[in-house]
Amino acid sequence: MKKSKGIYFVLSAPSGCGKTTIGNIISQEVPEITPSISHTTRKKRKGEISGKDYYFISDKKFRDMVVNKEFIEWEKVHTNLYGTSKEAMSQLSKESDVLFIIDYRGAVSIKKECQDNAVTIFLIPPSFEDLTSRIKKSKDSRIEELSIRLGTAREELKNACSFDYIVENNSLESAVEEIQTLIYAERLKRNRRTRKIQKMVNENKSET
Repeated sequence: MKKSKGIYFVLSAPSGCGKTTIGNIISQEVPEITPSISHTTRKKRKGEISGKDYYFISDKKFRDMVVNKEFIEWEKVHTNLYGTSKEAMSQLSKESDVLFIIDYRGAVSIKKECQDNAVTIFLIPPSFEDLTSRIKKSKDSRIEELSIRLGTAREELKNACSFDYIVENNSLESAVEEIQTLIYAERLKRNRRTRKIQKMVNENKSET
């Protein structure tokens, strides 16, 4: 039985927990799932490609899209703006499940909008000390942003229990495996198969 299309899997975590790395692996290894591409005002890092990693746009363009209500969610993360386009989200979900790698407030917005069709996953570090160490070692982490990132991380961890699933990234391999497992399990849930079953029942009636 073929799975239903259009489940929104939303992966969130404090900065430094490895959500982007894990999200990229999931996108490559899990069949029929497409990564959502966010719009951002953040400067493009070395090796990043606009339209593949993010849609890199100006602050003015971003705010114009906000005024025109083109985002299903948008947030200011640290000193930059990030948003998920309604149009892009709708187009992707017609073809496959969609994986979002976003801030926890964005995850809450998508869950509120999409209800049971959105599955939220929160990635946590083994400890706050481990997270602090990861942020300090980050190549793009500046000293003046350290306190902001740590403060944001504490706030995000406080809201972790509002997510559908919590996965600890103590080992990259095990974290990826756990997320893959829950994705497959969600695809097999009764409410996602009801329409398919009903179609089969109706087809059987017409034949008899």
